[in-house]
This record gives sequence, structure tokens and C-alpha cells, in this order.
Amino acid sequence: MKYDFSHFSPEQFERFCAALVAAEGFQLDTISWNSEADRGIDFTFQSADGVRWIGQSKLFRRNMPAPSRLRSALIDLQNGLAQVGAQKAVLMVSVPVSTASRGQLP
Repeated sequence: MKYDFSHFSPEQFERFCAALVAAEGFQLDTISWNSEADRGIDFTFQSADGVRWIGQSKLFRRNMPAPSRLRSALIDLQNGLAQVGAQKAVLMVSVPVSTASRGQLP
């Protein structure tokens, strides 16, 4: 199913992603709306078993982001894991990522 997020601002998309995480039963801890220097972390959350996660959301206006933009987001997430001592991370994007693009990512 295709969704159209073109009417969202980046902050609205971040809030939407955090709401999805919360709706799945995770406990939201930290949220960094409107932060210019969030360093790849839009929100942190915990699973029921205590595993700490970080979340990064990216709103892309075009259908397919360049692999370099996705790679940059993943590097930010890796740095964020170390920064806050989280065990897992999730990158939520507004467009489908092709198999070919996924194959170019670390």
C-alpha cells in the first residue's frame, strides 16, 4: 500500500513515526523535535524487555532517495547508538527503498 507523506513537515513525520512506535507498545523516552543537531536520533524508546532503541525518521520528497542519503542516515544511527548506549536502532523513511538500494547499504 502506498502512502503520501508529501503534506507532512519533517517534524510532523518525526512525530508520526514516534506515534507508530508507541502504538506498537514501546515506551518512548526521549524526543528531539525541531532539534537542528539531533545527531541521528529523533527519539529513544524501550521495548518491554528493557532493550533500549533509538529511532531516526527521514522524510524524502522524491520517490527514491539516493543511496548516499540513506548511508548517511545509517552512519548517524550508528553514531547515535554509541552516543546514548542503545542496543538497537530503527530508520523510518517516507518512501519505499528498493532492493537494489538496500544492497548498497552497510
